Amino acid sequence: PMTPHGVETAIAGGAILVDARTNEQFDEAHIPGAISASAYDTGFATKVAQVVLPSADVIVVAASDGYELEAAELLASVGLGVKVFREGGMTAWRSEGQPVSRIEMVNPAGLAARLAAGTEIMVLDVRDDDEFAAAHIPGSVHIPYAQLADRLAELPADRPIAAICSGGKRSGLAASILQREGFDGVIHVADGGVGAWQRAGHAVEAEQRD
Repeated sequence: PMTPHGVETAIAGGAILVDARTNEQFDEAHIPGAISASAYDTGFATKVAQVVLPSADVIVVAASDGYELEAAELLASVGLGVKVFREGGMTAWRSEGQPVSRIEMVNPAGLAARLAAGTEIMVLDVRDDDEFAAAHIPGSVHIPYAQLADRLAELPADRPIAAICSGGKRSGLAASILQREGFDGVIHVADGGVGAWQRAGHAVEAEQRD
């Protein structure tokens, strides 16, 4: 079992901490430097494998003892080498007064209200190419979440970035990657995505195709 100190040391040495709780739990409080990928969601291991190199040291944390083993097995099934933080999971981490980070979460309506009020937020669409081409928020920047770590130089460091997808799962992972890479004011658009934005009557654009 890894102790909190052991986890901190591993992260400082380049290990990737995968928080397998729900995106909402992650946003409320998580271990600094972690990325968010809920093991409760379909495609959990596949999403992680898209953003973590096979050579990386991976540590899994869950809400408490037990569930992180299932998450670790799923990650191992896609070729990742995994360790687990088993000393009570995130519950023990917080009870011991260890530092935590947070990510602001808004729904599509909240994002629309901020943009309408003139708040300077860059909307980052992390869906696949075909999804973005079909409909996207005007002025949004498109970087699929799997490409995000290689394209950070395309993003501004002087204003908040709101990550959005189709439902809130991929955007939660993207927001956590941005925070891990040092971006401040990261916003996770959850409880719906571009589809919910469109159904609420807000404008969308589609790419012109020949």
